[in-house]
Amino acid sequence: MLGSFSRTAGDGTQTAGTGKTAAEIETSGTLLEAGRDFVEETANGTENIWWILEGLDYPRPLWELLPEN
Repeated sequence: MLGSFSRTAGDGTQTAGTGKTAAEIETSGTLLEAGRDFVEETANGTENIWWILEGLDYPRPLWELLPEN
């Protein structure tokens, strides 16, 4: 779901992607730098694909926030 990011396991077995700590993944800045399009920012596009509760949860696709019809 997070593209080239994966949570750092700390055991040295990771073989692909860029390891990030949970704290790093729980901030929009980490993913904004990678070009992800978040709600309320336009530098990475205007489609608003991702949203986040800064420091409390991982980024989630916007459709998870939208109410069901």
